[in-house]
Amino acid sequence: MKKRTLSGRLFTLICLSSTLLAQAPLPETHTFLQKVRANLKSDTLLLSQYTFLESETTRTLGKKGAVKREEKRVYEVFPGAEETTPYRRLVSKDGQAVSEKKLQKQDRQHQKRLEKARNTSAERRARMEAKEEAQVDEIFQLFQFRLAGREVIDGRQTILVEFEPDPSFRPRRKDIRPLKKIRGKAWVDEADFQLVRIEAELLGSISLGLGFLAKLHKGAEIRFQRRKLNDEIWLPAEAYFRVSGRILLLKGFRVEAVHSYSDYQKFSVESSVSFAGKPPP
Repeated sequence: MKKRTLSGRLFTLICLSSTLLAQAPLPETHTFLQKVRANLKSDTLLLSQYTFLESETTRTLGKKGAVKREEKRVYEVFPGAEETTPYRRLVSKDGQAVSEKKLQKQDRQHQKRLEKARNTSAERRARMEAKEEAQVDEIFQLFQFRLAGREVIDGRQTILVEFEPDPSFRPRRKDIRPLKKIRGKAWVDEADFQLVRIEAELLGSISLGLGFLAKLHKGAEIRFQRRKLNDEIWLPAEAYFRVSGRILLLKGFRVEAVHSYSDYQKFSVESSVSFAGKPPP
């Protein structure tokens, strides 16, 4: 009886604390966003230090949203020849393991890419990091942000931030201009100032590729979630995309894709062996 009473009191205390925290004043917007900006780094560079599993489910949709075709692929992902191009080793397709012969072919191709990239230097990584900083700076100028409340995600307290493009801002960078047609919500960990979740939608059609080879239609949806691993680092957990569009001279497309990330290990020779079973040469 005493244990039940203690558990009940503890539960009540937790609920009361959560309620009081949710009712507490939100942080000052400018100061909060400055702290978020200081902690915002590309997951691409972070992932280049890890091995992990990526499960990919892609569905081709009909005009009314019905699934016409579904493909499932599982990849073992290793740091690649460059930080932006990891080695995604296909190990399973639609539930069937990839043959040893095809695995070896993938490994040989990867080895060739590694040999071509032997001269990759620290200077190149520094240029990538400088480019990333410039992109993030412009993103923070492009959007108007509003702190909208608090929510608990995966047991962690987050601040909900709504964002939409500033109509008066003209992006200088070409790679940032398409974002001017995006609005959404972001959930930021209140203790770590790290992005936990983002949901965004496309407000108008955008063209992609040299010569505008493809066009994405208005209404595309993006959802992205991250988790804190080993109480030390935030990495991707899941990404969701639902888009429709048209490729030049080809028929339109409607696609839904889900990417799940798991089994993270800090990259080393030993971890690659245990992770892949038969690591790339």
